[in-house]
Amino acid sequence: MKTDLCICEYVDFYYLCRLKLNIMATYKLHYFGKITLSEDDDYHEIEDVDINGSSVSITIDCMGETPSKAQGTAIEQLLEHLPELDQQIRNEFIKVYRSGEESMVKDYVQIVEEMADVQGEELLTALELTNLNISLFATEFAGFDYTLPEVTDEILVVMVDEERKIIRFTIES
Repeated sequence: MKTDLCICEYVDFYYLCRLKLNIMATYKLHYFGKITLSEDDDYHEIEDVDINGSSVSITIDCMGETPSKAQGTAIEQLLEHLPELDQQIRNEFIKVYRSGEESMVKDYVQIVEEMADVQGEELLTALELTNLNISLFATEFAGFDYTLPEVTDEILVVMVDEERKIIRFTIES
């Protein structure tokens, strides 16, 4: 009997199991098309994706691991609902800015107002989504980078979880 796969005593069974799992981690993702997410194929990037009028770079970093089915589904859902999520985040900027509490959003506005021609809420509505970084095995699931590229290097980062809920805002340079 002839077989397509020849297994000898020196083949590591664990390696074959990992290889099979990697093959099973193939997804058809919005913007990316068909890709494999695995420990061997763990970084994917696509540039110039139009999201609500902004040119966005999207990266997926599996950080050397094969994602679980739940993580793969979370990526699919995030990318599928990206324009709506961008709009929700923008609405949250205004809500947080209008609140009476101190916040990173207000801190960001104070920092950037000195360099920009726009102020307050107008500054927040002018922000461009420039990057989306999905990191599967980091503390947060995804980070959205918003900035005024022609004005500043300061970035307002919005961290979300696998359910696409905002966890926190940070400022980076």
